Amino acid sequence: CIPYKLMDQFNIIKAIKEVGTIKSFLPSEFGNDFDRVHAVEPANTAWGYKVKVRRAIEAEGIPYTY
Repeated sequence: CIPYKLMDQFNIIKAIKEVGTIKSFLPSEFGNDFDRVHAVEPANTAWGYKVKVRRAIEAEGIPYTY
C-alpha cells in the first residue's frame, strides 16, 4: 500500500463535493474495517491514512460504502 496514492482519495472527495451529483463513494479499502483493526507496522501507517480518508468522507456528508 502506497500512502501517497491513498492520499489521492482526498482529491476524489473534493471533486465529489464540487460536482454534487455522485450518489455514493466506495473508498479503496479492500475488506478491512480500519476503525476496529489494530495493526503493526508497516500496515499500521497505511491503515492510518485510510482512517483519515473515512473521516474526510464522513465530514463532507458524502454517502459511502465501506
